[in-house]
Amino acid sequence: MDELTKIPGDTNYRNVYLSDLRQVLNIYVETETYQVPEKHSLPAKKLTEQFGLPLAIVESKDELIGFASAKMNDLKKVEFTSYYKKGISKTEIQPILEQLAQSTFNATFKSQPQPEKKLEYAAQKLAAWLNKCL
Repeated sequence: MDELTKIPGDTNYRNVYLSDLRQVLNIYVETETYQVPEKHSLPAKKLTEQFGLPLAIVESKDELIGFASAKMNDLKKVEFTSYYKKGISKTEIQPILEQLAQSTFNATFKSQPQPEKKLEYAAQKLAAWLNKCL
């Protein structure tokens, strides 16, 4: 059984920056058993809007250890999902991380008409862009 690493008190929660996306994608790949296609190889499973829109990250000792995304569930409702590096205990950090993601989502989308459609569109565009960059 894998041993879980307890996170020390020196964690930092913040919004996601463009420069974080490679690390965010690496965590997603690790946790979702997603296969990243190698350049010039046969097409592999591609990211979809179910990757979501990463909105918040948590760092420990200047290392990104988790992130939270907003995405649409099967009922077309917004849900917040968090992903963590293998071996990280999420018990203490998950509620704070997902609350930051929800606050960021509300500040970004809630004042606009049809925030769910805007989120879905943004997640589709991000997934398409990342698929081109892989």
